[in-house]
Amino acid sequence: MLQFFRNNQLHTAFFVIIASLPFLWAALNSSEIATANDLKFFIAINQNKSIALAVFSTLLLSQAFWLNNLINYYRIGKKTSFYTAIIFVFLSLSFKDTQLIGPSLFSNFLVIAAVYQYFKAYDDKNTVKEIFNAAFFCSLAIVVNPQCFPYLLFTIAAWLKVRTFTIKEFVILLFGITAPFYLIGTYMYLNGSLLSWFSYLVANFGRISSTIEPDLFFWITVSGIGFLGLISILNYGAIKAKTNIREQKYIDLLFMLLFFTGLFWLMNSKIDKDSIRMLALPLSIFISLNLQATKNQKLCELQFYILIIVVILANFGEQIFKLLGF
Repeated sequence: MLQFFRNNQLHTAFFVIIASLPFLWAALNSSEIATANDLKFFIAINQNKSIALAVFSTLLLSQAFWLNNLINYYRIGKKTSFYTAIIFVFLSLSFKDTQLIGPSLFSNFLVIAAVYQYFKAYDDKNTVKEIFNAAFFCSLAIVVNPQCFPYLLFTIAAWLKVRTFTIKEFVILLFGITAPFYLIGTYMYLNGSLLSWFSYLVANFGRISSTIEPDLFFWITVSGIGFLGLISILNYGAIKAKTNIREQKYIDLLFMLLFFTGLFWLMNSKIDKDSIRMLALPLSIFISLNLQATKNQKLCELQFYILIIVVILANFGEQIFKLLGF
């Protein structure tokens, strides 16, 4: 099964789309309306499930292919493939009853853009444009999805990992962080919505606003994904083996992203439905890198089959158990 995604040819992208279709359809049938704490924009799109599915599918697959291209272009993996794309899609669709359109669907785009700026900054050390852009995108992700609060720490820590910067560059970094709040706050003020927007930020800043009701399939999903994630982290040395300093810094930066996303989960005692996709972003990278670093192909196939079983049970487990008479 894994061989369908092993190369970086154009037709492999179609395999990713085809493999995603059943689970995208399942997401349409199990999705729910946005919660009261969400912005009117998300509530309006989710009202029409056909439009929501089209927007959701386009954004999710675009993120998957962009993230996959980022890993391949900067040669972070051992070889070019579509592993990251398909794993990201599967992880994002591994929990039922999530909103189709939610804040993290947009914030993930901005986080990928910020990571791209960090990667560019390592090669171009004579410009401060990437400093501002990376901070701006991370901060804008927090404006769109206040649950991304730990990414403020990631913004600074990641830049320190890529390169040391001067006082002037640090000031530019702070400008990048504050700019989205100032610009959107000004717009909201002019439209008389500043207080409602501020209430939205306060209600969701670094917090989880809704929870998942754990059931058998939820715990199967958590166990399966947790197992794959743990193996990937334990294999961190093999992932970095035979890579140059540039690639090692990129891998360390991505690990920081995983760490600070995990920090968000540790800060909350509940599990949010929409923000699961936040974790899917860095976790899919490391699971895919681990598959590429693992020399035993049968072991790679086994890990991928575990992921497939998890996403099937998460989306169709109830129907399967009913057919079997359970």
